[in-house]
Amino acid sequence: MLSNTYGPERAVTDYFAFQSRGDVSAMLLNATFQPGSDSVLFNRSAIWAMMELPQNSDVRDVHVISSQPVDPSSEIVNVSMTWAGNHHRQAYAVHEDSSRVHALFYHSWRVVIPYVTVRLVLPNQSGPISVDGINTASSAPSAIQVVEGYHQVTMSSNQLYDATTRLVDGVDGTGVLGFPFAVGLTAYRLAALAVIDAFTTCDPAKKPDCLNHTYSAGPGYQFTWGDLPGYGRVVGTTYRITLAGDPTSYMNLEVPADPGSLDAFGECAVTMTVDGRQYYFDGGWTATVASSNGGFVALITYEDCFFEGGSSAVNT
Repeated sequence: MLSNTYGPERAVTDYFAFQSRGDVSAMLLNATFQPGSDSVLFNRSAIWAMMELPQNSDVRDVHVISSQPVDPSSEIVNVSMTWAGNHHRQAYAVHEDSSRVHALFYHSWRVVIPYVTVRLVLPNQSGPISVDGINTASSAPSAIQVVEGYHQVTMSSNQLYDATTRLVDGVDGTGVLGFPFAVGLTAYRLAALAVIDAFTTCDPAKKPDCLNHTYSAGPGYQFTWGDLPGYGRVVGTTYRITLAGDPTSYMNLEVPADPGSLDAFGECAVTMTVDGRQYYFDGGWTATVASSNGGFVALITYEDCFFEGGSSAVNT
């Protein structure tokens, strides 16, 4: 009776009975957690944290299928169970615990709980990663090793992304966990403001295509465009270029590997008024958007929206 009470098979069924009751102290006393590469995910705090998830205490119908001795102090125990509603079979190594003796010579046994490896698919410039609220050693690991069980993996928010949490089935589930590659709504809005600002910030003394500025050729001069797209040769003494609509309405953002920047592109349309007559153009724009003081600034190229700048004024 004592050999069964303190035997390796009973150690496994007792351990999962403790787990089903959420008795973390008893779990820690009766198991050894196979360590992975990140030690903070296998210590006492990590076990308490993972047991906050209801899936990890939803363990039922634990049955020993078979057991095979390895040596006098080790055994492999094959068990079946229902874990979070899913059937699960696993072989567990069990080792004699010589530090705990019962009735003079019956030792306790400790179950070795294995780790599982989960590969992470993260976007460029991702936020820090945590498991069950515990930060990983690497801010952007390509893979994590966690105690067998269910876990919550969180990519924390940063300037580009909103916080995202994924539930990992570390029992029988997938070994790959993906996170969204699209920037967060706040980052998108701030980038759009930077692009609009770049469209409207321009020195007309240096550039011939600043928006919302009226250029005048001056007395005795006129502007000449040899081939405006769709219109051919156009001449005039004044011109003004204005945006038609919001150039960020269909803006796309891509996150490169280099930190602190975004690649942006979109569509644009302008109206060019020459001596009161209007000409319409559309095309595309591109921008490099860089982080600055909690927001973004944009360096934009938008000449493709209409034409390669205004012509020089010529004497008439």
